[in-house]
Formats: sequence, C-alpha cells, structure tokens
Amino acid sequence: MRNSLKDTFLIVSGFIGFVASIVTLISYPLFAENKKIWILALAVAVLFFVLILFLRFIQKKNKEISSLRNRLEFLEKERNVPFFKKWPLIYAHMWRSGTIRPDNPVILDLFEVKDEILPNGRLRDTKASFYFKGKFTDATWQFIVTIGGDENTSFDNLNFVVEDLRTNQRLNAKIADRGRDETIKDIIISFKNKKEKGDTFELQISWTWPKMLLELRDYISLPNVYSKSTHKAILSLQKTPEMKFNNVEAYKYGPQDNEPVFLRNVYADDANPDRYTLEIDQPEMNADYLLYYE
Repeated sequence: MRNSLKDTFLIVSGFIGFVASIVTLISYPLFAENKKIWILALAVAVLFFVLILFLRFIQKKNKEISSLRNRLEFLEKERNVPFFKKWPLIYAHMWRSGTIRPDNPVILDLFEVKDEILPNGRLRDTKASFYFKGKFTDATWQFIVTIGGDENTSFDNLNFVVEDLRTNQRLNAKIADRGRDETIKDIIISFKNKKEKGDTFELQISWTWPKMLLELRDYISLPNVYSKSTHKAILSLQKTPEMKFNNVEAYKYGPQDNEPVFLRNVYADDANPDRYTLEIDQPEMNADYLLYYE
C-alpha cells in the first residue's frame, strides 16, 4: 500500500512539473530576451515527461512482481503437492486447502461434473458445471462448493450461475471470504427457503474460467467432497473438434493415495466423438477422480 501511494505521489509530482514547464514554454514571449530560460524550461519539460514514463513503467513492473509473488507464495504453500504426468496436482489440492471445508448435510444420489474446453489458444478457457441431486440429512439454509483455476479471475467475472432445478429459480451465491477472491474460491449458495431433513433437491451450477486448460495435455477433476456420501459420480470432458487426443486416462486420487491410481483408459462417446465420460459407482469420499488427456 505504501509503495502504491509513493508511486502515485511521484507520478503526480512529475505531472505537475511537466505542466509547469509547458506553461513556461507557452510564455516564451515573456522570456524572449533570455533564450537560456526557454531552453532550460524545455529541458525540464522533457525531463519530467521521461520521469513520468519511467515511473509508469516501474508501477507496471511492481504490479507484475506482486502478482508473481502471490503465485509463488501459493506454490510455496503447496510445495508438497505431488506431481502427476509431470504436472503438479494443483487442482486436486485446491479443494483440500480451501479455507472452508465443505460440510454439507446431504447424501447425493448423483454428482456430475462437466468441463467443456472452449476454442482458440494454447491455454484454453473452460466452461464448467456441477450437478447435484440428493436429499438433506439435516436442516440448512446453504450449500458450499469450492472452485479454482490458474488465473486470479474475480468471482464477478466468472459468470457464476446457480439454478434450483426443482423450483426453476436462480439462487444467490457469494464468496465466503471476500478477501480471498483469488485462485481458490469458497462459495456459499443460499436457498430461498430453509431445507429440512429429508427434503430432496437438484442444483445446477455453471461458470467459465479463463485460461484453465492446456491444449496439448492437462487434466480435469471431480472432487467428491461435498456430501456425507455419494452413490454415483460422472465426470465428462468435451473438447473442440480440431483437438486431437492420443490418449485419455482415468485416475483416482484419494486422501491416502501417495499418487493417483490408474483406473482405466477412457474412449470417446459413441454418440459424441468429442466427449469423454467416466462413470463411478460408490465413489470414494474425499477423493478426486481425474481425466487426463494428451
């Protein structure tokens, strides 16, 4: 904060000096008999102009350094994150390092995660969705999820939408901690009416995260952390037609697993050659299920 104020003060001071020098130049007739003053004013104006450009450059670099420092601090905090296919399991550890551990009083009949890779670029935007269907084991007003991505995109720019499919209503959602609207976002969804024990529900959550997945190889995950138990989970990946996958593999990464456990190869759906789907009956609680593509 101090550095930011200092930079702003210097830029404003430089601008004032620049304006003062310009005023002196405009008043040239007053100094016609002494060209040295005019030349000095011109030199001072150029000097202040260069100073302003330099300070703006420094300010931009300071922001870049600050952003890099935040990213390095995050990676340093997660320095024990294991590597998988030469990529760190950052996504998997996002759910495990959230400030709020999701403790929703629900049993899920179905938890479905869909990730759609959007066109263009080596680092692709991703449209993601969560679908929850189940019943409540206790009374509550809210439901908590955690999402994350590679870029520090603000929550307001994610186009985050929550729909109650039983009532066809949109529900309010907010960051649990506004000061932590960064790479990992703990999100509290509020129901319109209090949910009682035994009530059933269906929720559809969708958002778009920029620069989320690499074109050549990367992975998506289903974090089975949002319920007391889950009967069935489905994880699907939709690619663009021009993307060519040589291999798609499914893994499980549980709390007690030192590294992801290979499950099987996954092939394109018969009905849609650009979609790959993994279905899991009785998925392990607090485990991540991964689809890795290359």
